[in-house]
Amino acid sequence: IVAGILRFKGDIRLCGFSLRKEAVRYRQLISWADAEPLYPGFLTGSDLLAFYRNIMRPDTGDVDRLCSALGVGPWLGARSDGWSSGMTKKISLFLALLGRPALVALDEPFITLDEPGSNALVELITAYQRDFGTSFLLSSHQDPPVAGIQGMYLADRSVRLI
Repeated sequence: IVAGILRFKGDIRLCGFSLRKEAVRYRQLISWADAEPLYPGFLTGSDLLAFYRNIMRPDTGDVDRLCSALGVGPWLGARSDGWSSGMTKKISLFLALLGRPALVALDEPFITLDEPGSNALVELITAYQRDFGTSFLLSSHQDPPVAGIQGMYLADRSVRLI
């Protein structure tokens, strides 16, 4: 509902923008990554990036920084039907963080990530909160595999574990 995908009664406002009345601007402020994302097998990471660039308008420096942090650069030219589940998750996180959204909802963000990927995600969450004031909503059926995220939850209420 918060991501604007499911229908509901009423309205949601983010940074003063109404999902009902200013849907495009609202959706530019929010991003999300699914627990187990599915992309059409014929699309490449570059295809997905081009689509997200049109919506989220990220700056080139942000794209390069995220590529480096998550290690997705070499996979952008590959078709999604050749990605491992871990790479698919990293690509979905990469796309969710483009454009410095005000709110990022992450469903099961640590499943299929290896330890370096989990550490990179925690570092990105920390940096986005510190540098851009981004809030995060994380849903998970398991404790986060990285100790740092527990401390972030206790210290900063903009990370929510539900």
